Amino acid sequence: MLPRLLASDPGLNRLRMALQSVLTIAAAMAAEWGLVRLTHALWIDAHGVPAAIATAQHHGMTVIAVMIGAVVGMIASFAGGMFPSSGRLLIGYAAMPVFMIAGLALGLGLAGSRTVSLLMLVVILAAGAYSRRWGPLGFVGGQMFFMGDFFGFFLSGSVHLRDLGWLAAEIGLGALVALLAQFTLFYPGRRAALARLQRSYDARRRDLVELAIRMIDEREEAPRLRQLLDRRLVALNETALMIDATLNQPGSIPPGWSAEALHQILFDIELAAGNMGRFAGYLTTSPRLSEPTRARIREALVAVRDGDVGAAELAADRLLTRVEEAIDEEDTVRVVLHRFALSVLGHCGAQRSLREARKRAASGVPVDAGDGLESPVILMAGWLPGTAMVSADASTVADPVAEGGRLRRILLGHVPLAPNVRVAIQMAIAVGASILVGEILSGRRFYWAVIAAFVTFMGANSATEQVRKGVNRVIGTAVGAVVGALLAHLVGDRGWLAVAVILVAIFFGIYFMRISYVFMVLGITVMVSQLYVQLDEFSDSFLLLRLEETALGAGITAVTVLCVLPLRTGRVARLSGLRFLDAIDEVTAAAVAVVEGRGEEAELRAAVRRMDDAYQTLLAVTKVLRVPLFERAGSQRDRFMTAAGAARSYARNLLVDVPATGSAQVPSIGAARERFSASLGVLRQWLETGAADGAYVRSASLFDRSGTGTGSSFGEPLELTLRDLELLDGALATMAAVAGLEVEALDATAA
Repeated sequence: MLPRLLASDPGLNRLRMALQSVLTIAAAMAAEWGLVRLTHALWIDAHGVPAAIATAQHHGMTVIAVMIGAVVGMIASFAGGMFPSSGRLLIGYAAMPVFMIAGLALGLGLAGSRTVSLLMLVVILAAGAYSRRWGPLGFVGGQMFFMGDFFGFFLSGSVHLRDLGWLAAEIGLGALVALLAQFTLFYPGRRAALARLQRSYDARRRDLVELAIRMIDEREEAPRLRQLLDRRLVALNETALMIDATLNQPGSIPPGWSAEALHQILFDIELAAGNMGRFAGYLTTSPRLSEPTRARIREALVAVRDGDVGAAELAADRLLTRVEEAIDEEDTVRVVLHRFALSVLGHCGAQRSLREARKRAASGVPVDAGDGLESPVILMAGWLPGTAMVSADASTVADPVAEGGRLRRILLGHVPLAPNVRVAIQMAIAVGASILVGEILSGRRFYWAVIAAFVTFMGANSATEQVRKGVNRVIGTAVGAVVGALLAHLVGDRGWLAVAVILVAIFFGIYFMRISYVFMVLGITVMVSQLYVQLDEFSDSFLLLRLEETALGAGITAVTVLCVLPLRTGRVARLSGLRFLDAIDEVTAAAVAVVEGRGEEAELRAAVRRMDDAYQTLLAVTKVLRVPLFERAGSQRDRFMTAAGAARSYARNLLVDVPATGSAQVPSIGAARERFSASLGVLRQWLETGAADGAYVRSASLFDRSGTGTGSSFGEPLELTLRDLELLDGALATMAAVAGLEVEALDATAA
């Protein structure tokens, strides 16, 4: 069970976030309940007041305090991962109640003027979006100020500005509980985070090998398993990148290790395991593979899965013997089989290095390699950035593909604009319209439309993401309304059972949120249902109204982000594609430099890692957003991305093959590389401007000729390197053809 959990949740990030949120919320709710029961905060004097009225008021104030504690605890739990150090996290937690109390004071102070209060909601949310320019503190501060103002507006009929002292105490108590939970149970220790990531990395590696074995045993399921294999290859690389980013952070390195040494060993394992999985996937689905060879492949994979390095090396040596003797196999199969055997040997060598290094570190002997690690990878709240950073960069760059006059370009969002400014303008319009339309539907519950609009901008970076998040919010609310109504009738007014239902709903909502935002909204809707039961305001029509207001807010926001300064997904996709092509170009340049004896393996390794990072971003934009790089059918996008994935794989092979060439004398390889780079530039120009001045000219024949006269034979490092470059050129030619560009052979061009 634990290996599966580790493989599905790198570093157990989702589990820890769900646990932290639920435990913090539970502790905050208990603390607020205890505070109110002990001090009778905001309770009216029961003398001279009918018992039923006094009891209802006391219960209502208790529920409000508990609700404040829960909201503060949830926001604080999510905010914890945003701050880069414990010191800044402490400052952030200290500032949260200050911002919220200030917003609460403003909301209560404006309670007498509904129009001004509603106007301030728009201003505060727009200002909060703009404040993202000041990093995590600005982001959290804006959110807390809004929540304070919202509570002031929401509670203005039950509490007054003179009650601010007790409300401030309740907010402060919630923040204190969140702080204690963060720095005791969930202290952001980087060394522990690295250890968890390494366990997830190993679990994903074993899953990859296990899947390759299944592909041998279940041939009839090969197409489905091949798709699963591709996803697991990406997942393994994701974890490796997360480890790289963590190694860059101070205090993350285990005793006796250096960041460069651990990176190098884990990189080698991932590279070998990934290649092993890819080559096994091809071989096991090939009808031309003989049964004896298939059995040898399975033997090698089982040994790798079981950690038997000696048996795996023996099986790989036997496969190499079959390749050398050319037993039963065709040429293409021989090439891939040779690469598979070398990958098994490389994996075994890296595993042996890891074991020896761990022994050295445990005995106090330093494990060092190189001058230090400078990883290009960064994490945001413990995860790869996905579309966040490239979307922010795309927002600040003019879109060269856009057409029309300046007014048209401004309205369509094609002008460069800081992302926080863009979101602030969109937020003001969407929230303002949601208030106006939401008020028509329900003057009392319009704020659900406002919240739907506000939340749509959280964690969604482009127009398509924002629309999708709005749709998911409506779906989650609809499903949550059904589940919430059922649970509300089952639980009734039993307070402690309601709390248990809320905590369970929130746990599963947060845990599955990265899989689909629908789960989070479902959990929140169940929580709201239980809350309003306790406030004696629940009814089935109440949940229907929530759904209607949510749909209004989401619909208005969708129209806004599509029509007002939209950040088009195609614009983001083009930029991510450009960065991927630049990384490919950098890898080939570094590889040729090593072959020619003027470059270092470390430079090639760093270039490959930058390419991996760029590919993960490209994958996030095209796969998660599910839109093409260009305005064509999704099938063409899939073909483009398949070719991009193949290009990345061939480029990664260079790191295995190039260092072993030993600075071979290949005089013409530089000219071939220049031709390759020029052709890549044509594809790059198309991505950047939507058009290209020429055709993509193949360079494969130049790389093939480079090997003439070198004496390199089948399976030798130089022969494999040149083959990698030829295949890489072929993959880019496929990308160019899918894009509609003309592809020409070099000989035809010369003629």
